[in-house]
Amino acid sequence: NDCLRKVLNKEMFTFLPDGRVYVNISDETFKSDEFEIITKENDDVIQIAVCWDIDTNLMPNFHIHYWLTVITLSISIVCLVLQLSVYGMFKTLRNCPGKILMCLSSSLLCGHFSLLLGSYFVQITWLCYANSLLMHFGYIGAFTWMSVMAFDICRTFSAIQSKSSNKDRTFIKYSIYAWCSAIFVVALSVIVDNLLASDNKFRPRYGNPICWFNHRYGLILFFTVPVAVLLLANIILFGKTALSLREVSRQTKLVNN
Repeated sequence: NDCLRKVLNKEMFTFLPDGRVYVNISDETFKSDEFEIITKENDDVIQIAVCWDIDTNLMPNFHIHYWLTVITLSISIVCLVLQLSVYGMFKTLRNCPGKILMCLSSSLLCGHFSLLLGSYFVQITWLCYANSLLMHFGYIGAFTWMSVMAFDICRTFSAIQSKSSNKDRTFIKYSIYAWCSAIFVVALSVIVDNLLASDNKFRPRYGNPICWFNHRYGLILFFTVPVAVLLLANIILFGKTALSLREVSRQTKLVNN
């Protein structure tokens, strides 16, 4: 149905003999037409979605958590907009590292806006689905640009860097890698979401019932794994940068002595 729904994990609810569900965190009971099974492994129900009146106390301290999220996201969005505005006004800031930072900020802005607006779209199926894709793209894009930043820093301090390298051409290559990688992950996720059976646990299940992933394994496969790979690459690149800086420092001391 078209009610506002909330996803609950199995430790939050208990099935009653008559088919109803008891939600222990709010001491409420829901009839069979007031909830939907979201994730099931064999005969074990992992997640359900319940029809939720926002004025009820379905989640302890929900309103506090909600407003903290809204306030912190809003502050972050304002800061990102200000940062992009400053970089847009001053051409001297728009060198290759500056452009990388602008793209990283733009990706975060996309993800933050989608996260902030997602709760307002849950009852509009197509809009919720689109918002889920935009949020996924924004946050994956942020991590791909973080990896670009890590690589560029490593390249800057590497002895093999070419001093005559074309900065514009370098940034274009970075852009192709970062944006296309994010598009590839999201596109692959959409293909899987539409081709696999509705009960397949690896489906992302965008936008139903919340405007994000609604299957745990889909989230792991198409978000957690790519982010983990990118973070591992960042660690390796920053480690290599640290070694390069150490070598430069050692050589400087030898020259001074």
